[in-house]
Amino acid sequence: MQTEDTLRPGARGSSRATPRASVRVRTVGVAPLVVWRRHLVPWAYACGHASSRGPDLRSGYPPSLLTSRAPNHQRGYGMTDRNERREDIKLRLEYVKLAMSLAGMATLIFAGLQWMSSNRIATQAVYQQMATEWREHLRTFADKPNIREYLESSAEVIQADPNYQLVLAVADVRLDTMDAILTYAGLMGYPRNSIQGWRNTFANAFHNSPILCTRLRETETNYGLIVPIAKQACGR
Repeated sequence: MQTEDTLRPGARGSSRATPRASVRVRTVGVAPLVVWRRHLVPWAYACGHASSRGPDLRSGYPPSLLTSRAPNHQRGYGMTDRNERREDIKLRLEYVKLAMSLAGMATLIFAGLQWMSSNRIATQAVYQQMATEWREHLRTFADKPNIREYLESSAEVIQADPNYQLVLAVADVRLDTMDAILTYAGLMGYPRNSIQGWRNTFANAFHNSPILCTRLRETETNYGLIVPIAKQACGR
């Protein structure tokens, strides 16, 4: 490429000895191209305008011509799709949380119903045990009717009586049975009025059996809930 120096009159390399003074050739400098390649291209790459593979620094072309980016409207559509997917995931998570909460609530309700049912069955079982023990004790009088009068009809028993030891043994069994029944009722939390019939039965047993009151006084420390009833009944 020729410059102005080569076209001046008398310059070496000129094919014309004396060009016309009115003709001026416009020159093209190389300095702007060098500045572009050395400074502007790396700056564009650092600012993120280049492609993922980086600009072709050897070509000297602007990075905007070397990269391909989606149009603005396409990028907007992609962002909208991502937002919709994110909202859909959030909605599904909320459904999962709601389902887990409902499942937990149903489990608690089921456990409560099971507890109530078990408690009712246990109460019935305890009451049946109370009735069974007292019934088994009363069966003793059916097998040995000759000792009934000492425990039901206020008859006195003396040591010379051949049934003396048997009467003492049956009296001890009766005390154990009555105290056990009241203990069962106390453990199950029965109200006082719900077992008032049992309390009246036991009070009548002490009132009608002197030997029963005597055995309680002798072994009072072995019993618990039956003691107040016995003291009130035996003191009459």
